[in-house]
Amino acid sequence: MNDHDENDPLDDFPPILLPEPGSVRQHDDRTGEDQFPGEPVRRRRVPAKIMVAATLLALVLTVLLDAQGLLRTAQRQQLGWERSLAVPVMKPIAHFSHDWYLDRPRDWVLRASGHEQPSTFTSTRGIKLASATPRPSTLAADGSTAPTSTTTTLPSYRIPTAAAPLKVLVAGDSLSDGIATSLSNALGGMPANVELDRHVGTGLARPDVVDWPLELTGRMDSDKPDVVVLIFGGNDAQALRMPDGWIRPDDTQAWHDEYERRVAQIMNIVARPGVSVYWIGMPVTNVASIQAKVPVMDEAVRVEAAARSPQVTYVDPGPALDGPGGSYTAYLPGPDGRNEQVRHDDGVHMTIAGTNRVVALFAQQLATTRHLAAPPPGPH
Repeated sequence: MNDHDENDPLDDFPPILLPEPGSVRQHDDRTGEDQFPGEPVRRRRVPAKIMVAATLLALVLTVLLDAQGLLRTAQRQQLGWERSLAVPVMKPIAHFSHDWYLDRPRDWVLRASGHEQPSTFTSTRGIKLASATPRPSTLAADGSTAPTSTTTTLPSYRIPTAAAPLKVLVAGDSLSDGIATSLSNALGGMPANVELDRHVGTGLARPDVVDWPLELTGRMDSDKPDVVVLIFGGNDAQALRMPDGWIRPDDTQAWHDEYERRVAQIMNIVARPGVSVYWIGMPVTNVASIQAKVPVMDEAVRVEAAARSPQVTYVDPGPALDGPGGSYTAYLPGPDGRNEQVRHDDGVHMTIAGTNRVVALFAQQLATTRHLAAPPPGPH
């Protein structure tokens, strides 16, 4: 009988090859070294703690060298806990990196590769400030915004139709997202299209990140909107980037003047003939570093809008969002009497309930003046 079975299932498996003697690495317990056959020098093992330390050091250096890029990435994240955590963590690291010139190698690499952040941007040179021109106050005796008179004589704007609807452009930082949604809902059923131009983590302070004058010039040329709604400020309580350096927030008068120039510059761009402009002020916040500049930013918008009234309207969000005495509050009574959340937990952004309230401040005026709705009845 043949000892080999032609149908043996083990024949289907490949043969197992055993290493030849001396072909595997040898370990010397005395020195902790490994040596492979044919190698003249034994291999030395790297202790795990050195590997961990080297990895951590590389991580720290990466964060410091690219701190500006990481901060910019954090600022551009969508609203949520990730952004709320990342931005406060990265800001002091970015400041440290910049103060100690650790971010310069990154700038050199970006410049050499042609991917550097723009070092030139639209200048405010020649922009005149409305605040430098004496004019009647826009404030009522109690300090609130003085109401404007209502008239049934409307400007000679075109009448929107379903075939040629009113074109509304909402633009700004992350605060503009909810504004666009609420305005679109408020104008629902009317011949109007609402478009959003939002850049998270941007504003008027850092034209090197997004050059808003250039951005809006392009949108005005291409989209030709009938109405422009703006909101900025969430990222502007910081040093103002200039072509030749920075204006620090603590340089109060210089900061105020330059910020107002940037507001005026934007208004000059969007307030084209036949265009209605609504600029929503920065709401009061629960973040001290931002709130310190909110009154200054809002006053700049208020002053420049008043100089261009009635084409440009300043929308004070305070009556819609503030608590007692103009204080910050996250909750306000809703239509049913129960409290509703109007601000997000980060203390800056508005919930959709909050943006609905702000939009209600000007939606009727917009609809009436742009012939989307009949004017309200006059006094009897």
